[in-house]
Amino acid sequence: DRRPANFRAFGRALAAEVAGFAPNALLAVGLAPLRAADLAALRARGVATAIFLTDDPFNPINTGGWARALLPHFDLVLNPRRACEADLARIGCRRVERLAFGFDPVLSAPAAAAAPAHDVCFVGNADADRAPFIGALSAAGVRLGLRGAGWERFAATRAVASTQAAPDEARALIAASRTALLLVRRSNRDGHVMRTFELAALGACILAEDTAEHRELFGEDLAAVAYFREPTDLVAKLRVLLADDALRAALARAAARIAATGGHRYEDRLADALRAMGRSP
Repeated sequence: DRRPANFRAFGRALAAEVAGFAPNALLAVGLAPLRAADLAALRARGVATAIFLTDDPFNPINTGGWARALLPHFDLVLNPRRACEADLARIGCRRVERLAFGFDPVLSAPAAAAAPAHDVCFVGNADADRAPFIGALSAAGVRLGLRGAGWERFAATRAVASTQAAPDEARALIAASRTALLLVRRSNRDGHVMRTFELAALGACILAEDTAEHRELFGEDLAAVAYFREPTDLVAKLRVLLADDALRAALARAAARIAATGGHRYEDRLADALRAMGRSP
């Protein structure tokens, strides 16, 4: 069932840590290698437990059934995906609250401005649903900066395939690009992704896949980002932005302002999580 290695040993190590540290809250991030017995032992000590779902637990690519079976044993499930809500209720999660992704101000600090080397960049791994968008940009002849794994698997993107980028490389690529592409992962049922606020904080002019969650976070089209739905729509919207320096600058400033002033740092997310758990930040 794709269980993590050293499952029981991890639980014993956690119990020893809790006994020595005496916390009043535990926040698991991602598909944490815990068991129902581990959570029950924590609850018996008065520890509130929550999990933040960085990936869709109902996507079989991400995990096996053990992780889904564990979720109802948490006091609180913090979920960034609107699409998961009904499924989480169906499997018996007692309390589910929405918590969006955020950004780290250090890792997402803008790199030094550089002469634009790319019309548009994308930092992220390949998916079958992402390939048509990258393929359309490649075919349009725009200057594309692409970093991520797996793009050689698709005929439409093989010619522009590259490797993954370290954080500083990604920051430099974004700083040297006129616009930055923001794609969700449809197999993960994402409405927004970890890159959503990271790009905003980095000062990018964002071309964002049009989702309800992105509109909740950034407002309507051309308020802070430019939206697209289909590959042809993406290319058309990119050409509009490339022809208007002032519009690109205005969008980048607006998105950065939302990131900076809207309580979207991961420090803010942690405080929100602790308050939801009934623990003071």
